[in-house]
Amino acid sequence: MIDVVAAKQPQHMPTVLTIDEVRTLLSRLEGEAWLIASLLYGSGLRILDACRLRILDLDFTMHQLGLRTGRR
Repeated sequence: MIDVVAAKQPQHMPTVLTIDEVRTLLSRLEGEAWLIASLLYGSGLRILDACRLRILDLDFTMHQLGLRTGRR
């Protein structure tokens, strides 16, 4: 009989970060990188949407972000 070795089970990688992991990640960022990462985490924006935000898209009195959906 031939020696047969069983295949290794792949390690399961988490699909989301824990709250502590997010805090650690955000604490290591500064400036625009921190702002964009915070927006991505807090609002669920996509990267391109966060990078395209303008000051006109922010409504500080209503605590809202307005996104333009038109494609260029």
